[in-house]
Amino acid sequence: MRAAYWASEGVRLRLRGEALPELLNDMALGGIPFYRAEMGEDGAVTLLLRGDGVAVVLGMAKARRVEAAVLSRRGLASFLRRFRGHGSLLLVPVILFAAVLWLSDYIWEIDVEGNRTLGRTEILSALEELGVGIGHSGLHIDNELTRSRMQEKLGKLSYLTVRVNGSRATVLVRERREPPEMVDEEQPTDVIARHTGLIQRMSVLEGKAEVKRGDAVLAGETLITGGLTDLQGETREVHAMGDIWARVWYAAEAMMPMEHTEKRETGERRVRWAVKICNFRLNLYFDGGISYEAYDKIQSETRFRLLGSYLPIALVRTEYREYVPVSCGLDRKTGETLLQERLLAWLREVSGCQEPSVSSFASSIEEGALRVSMSAECVEQIGVTIER
Repeated sequence: MRAAYWASEGVRLRLRGEALPELLNDMALGGIPFYRAEMGEDGAVTLLLRGDGVAVVLGMAKARRVEAAVLSRRGLASFLRRFRGHGSLLLVPVILFAAVLWLSDYIWEIDVEGNRTLGRTEILSALEELGVGIGHSGLHIDNELTRSRMQEKLGKLSYLTVRVNGSRATVLVRERREPPEMVDEEQPTDVIARHTGLIQRMSVLEGKAEVKRGDAVLAGETLITGGLTDLQGETREVHAMGDIWARVWYAAEAMMPMEHTEKRETGERRVRWAVKICNFRLNLYFDGGISYEAYDKIQSETRFRLLGSYLPIALVRTEYREYVPVSCGLDRKTGETLLQERLLAWLREVSGCQEPSVSSFASSIEEGALRVSMSAECVEQIGVTIER
């Protein structure tokens, strides 16, 4: 019923007088519907009528000597009446709405998911050559044809599909897995040490061990040789294989200044709004400069959707937060913890050892900087296979 009032015209009417009950009774007998009747503290009644019944009710109120006043008019008819003599203005929102619907069939934003070694720019450039890109229609994309052509252009692709939702396209990529490197077991090889260490245990699968448990070896020294000599003194070459585990020691240090600069917000903030239509940006502000000497800029976009599809319209909110740089001293314990974590991360990257069996740290302050030294022992596989 409320929708019917809005579609035609709804009038908010206030009635006050001693004969008010009789007037309401006359309205009921006359078949004049009303909605949301409310009585105020002064005894007046406000109610909502359809626009075509207002004149009749005003005549009844005059006959009953009831004071009647129109408070407001609402609804489509009332809205359109404001444009009387300016009907061309009504075409503006219609044209804009039609343009938005038409533009929503085109791609204005592309996301790429699943790529590891292939770059996003490389994928988008290849798609652009095939007619899939910003500003192109997303209604007639042949995924099978696009996939086969993209596999020709980019040999690393094993699968690709383009999913379009309104004006946003998502490119799902699966890269081809490279086959593992084949080992030619007929190729004569030796196993050498990649680090200096103390042999702890060893397992020789093929070849002859040149070292034994407890020996100290240098980086590059042969651990397992592929040259075998028989009793007659003849040499036969084989593909040496095996695992050599050794205790390896590492030493490293890291430094950090004791004084550093932090950002402290002043509480001053400014927010600016803009509307982004396709690739065009319309700023909703006039002053272009920011008076803050130092500030952080935080920007977010809100995309609009219609019937479950994204439209090429976004509301852009940009917030500027002023801060002042403040010089602060570094807490020694905090600095030591941070540098120790960095040294352990370096150790894992260099040695592959996730957790050293033994480690120790020493710290000192020199010339305004915190220095942390690390000594660590790892047990790791040091054997590396090379051709003879």
